[in-house]
Amino acid sequence: DTHFNTLAHTDPTFIGKKEEDPFLKSSLQMNRTLSRLTPSPKGGEIFEVAKSIFLKDQPMGLIRIGFSSKEIHPLLSQIKKNVALSILVFLILGVSAITLIWVNQNRHFKRMKEMEDRIQLAERLSSLGDLGAGVAHEIRNPLNAIGMGLQRLKREFLPQGLQEAGRRW
Repeated sequence: DTHFNTLAHTDPTFIGKKEEDPFLKSSLQMNRTLSRLTPSPKGGEIFEVAKSIFLKDQPMGLIRIGFSSKEIHPLLSQIKKNVALSILVFLILGVSAITLIWVNQNRHFKRMKEMEDRIQLAERLSSLGDLGAGVAHEIRNPLNAIGMGLQRLKREFLPQGLQEAGRRW
């Protein structure tokens, strides 16, 4: 209350006791939350939070909550273990995912390289075929001209023995 009498507590021996503390006095006068760390009579530290209660701009008392560090430390250590385990699991999952992506990409790169090699081979064979066709054409034209010349000579000039017989050679 406004006279710093304890109205409720988890330990019934504190109910009704008056506690005049400068921290509580300043908390009652201000309309904001204050906090502090104080040593515990049982050992360890207590984290206290105090907030004044106002009704029609008049202070009616304080709400004061304290947490013992003895109870919080096992919980914090368990949370730290859970966080470390979670980080480890996510790290393993991340490395696994990166490895799978890398393997998949390498497989695709190998396929692309094989396809490029096949395309280059097909282009070389096509060029070789074009070259062969060009050479055959260049050889066939003079041969054809020679053949035509021989046929003409054959028709125009018959050997002497055949001219008399009237046969063609």
